[in-house]
Amino acid sequence: MASSVDPIGVRRSLPGLGGEPGAGAHRNLEVVPPRRRRRRAKRYVPMLVAGVLVLGSLLAVTGAQAYLMDGQVRLTTLDHQLQQQRSEQRKLQLEVAALEEPARIVAQAQRQGMVQPSNVHDVPSVNPSSRVPAGRQGKASGG
Repeated sequence: MASSVDPIGVRRSLPGLGGEPGAGAHRNLEVVPPRRRRRRAKRYVPMLVAGVLVLGSLLAVTGAQAYLMDGQVRLTTLDHQLQQQRSEQRKLQLEVAALEEPARIVAQAQRQGMVQPSNVHDVPSVNPSSRVPAGRQGKASGG
């Protein structure tokens, strides 16, 4: 019986090689190293999927946080602008109140040459729904 050395150095005897009858049919046979098992790769698939899911979740949380921070910055900017506009509105309301003061208006009118009348007459109110007599209509219109 012939012997052979496999790649890891173990000497094995090969049946059918040597002086045995029927040896010619098996002359082309070789010792093949055992197959590596693929079970390890199958074990890592769930861990790989879990890792990708965790990484994806972290990326989604980071994106959402960035989106919220951007919204917060815009909100702060708008709040600051609102406070400035309210302050400007208060200032303008005080200015309008000062400009509407009657004493100031009278003083400004007198500076521009207006004088107070010595005699004040009240004009009677006219009801627009009342009819003017036909004879007086021409006089009322100035004709």
